[in-house]
Amino acid sequence: MQRFRWLPAVLSALVLASSALADDISADEVAAVAPPPAAAKPVDAKTQKVLQDLDAFCKKWMGFLVIRERDNRRAIEWTPGPTGVAGKFVGYSPDYDCQLRDAPKPDAVPVATITYREFIYQQEGDSKDVAAETAPRVMEVTEVTEIFRYSQGKWVY
Repeated sequence: MQRFRWLPAVLSALVLASSALADDISADEVAAVAPPPAAAKPVDAKTQKVLQDLDAFCKKWMGFLVIRERDNRRAIEWTPGPTGVAGKFVGYSPDYDCQLRDAPKPDAVPVATITYREFIYQQEGDSKDVAAETAPRVMEVTEVTEIFRYSQGKWVY
């Protein structure tokens, strides 16, 4: 299961965002901010199956986002501007956090979340062809949390 894979990127961004602090903070101090790993609990066979299915489901979900980003990039609508053309598209972080949430009762329906970041990218250039070859710039970042339930042996959106 991918737990807290996004945390180092977020911490690095926070550190780099403040140039005054970037020189004063060591990697050890940044690592100290991360929460300690949770103590491992014994897992029964049913919960193990739910967790394995969740891991596969989250990887598949993130794969769908890769395809969506590719399609979004191919469908950019270029708009004329003062310096040429510009186009925006939506993309997604490869890092995600996929977690089984604690069920209140043993017979409760398992619930899980997947958290990732969504980016609004922009590309600009003198022409559509030039703009399409430029590196996308991040214009906006949104953290997204999706909630899923486990029903009849599979994760459902």
